[in-house]
Amino acid sequence: AAIGVVGYFYIRGSLYQEGQEAAILRLERAAHQRDMRLNEPLQWIQSLANTGGDRRGTDNQNWILKKLREQPGVDRVALTWQEPPPGGAGTPQEGRRGGGLAPRVAKVSPLHFFYPTDHKTVGLGTTLLNEAEQPLGRLEVTMKLDYLMHGILTSGWFHSYMACLVNEQGQYLAHT
Repeated sequence: AAIGVVGYFYIRGSLYQEGQEAAILRLERAAHQRDMRLNEPLQWIQSLANTGGDRRGTDNQNWILKKLREQPGVDRVALTWQEPPPGGAGTPQEGRRGGGLAPRVAKVSPLHFFYPTDHKTVGLGTTLLNEAEQPLGRLEVTMKLDYLMHGILTSGWFHSYMACLVNEQGQYLAHT
């Protein structure tokens, strides 16, 4: 009888450990799927850093913004250029509009996430910078949370009909 009890606890511990490992693998797979859904819009955002400075810069930027708006799950794209400083029009090389040239975007700032009050979208924001790392404009992309979380609720290991997004402090931000 003692061997049976020891065997029971051993098997129970093994099954519990395997269950934990399986849950971790499922969570890692779900996180990877979310990363893949965010990857294409992020590539279009990064491609803005390769535009501007020539006569086709504005056309290139408009084409990239059009492609970004067409990405699955993208709800809204807003690009706001900064105004030239008072008293000076600036030059295209400084990233200001002038002479029909597009601003010379050299890089984008690190992305940050924001959470609109509709609780149905997640936002990605970045600042477009010139070669001197001065801000040229602001790009914001909002994505539908339902798109980002697609497949999570139907994966079979959730026992809920809603997936929620919370920040590092546990504060509720959005839900599907």
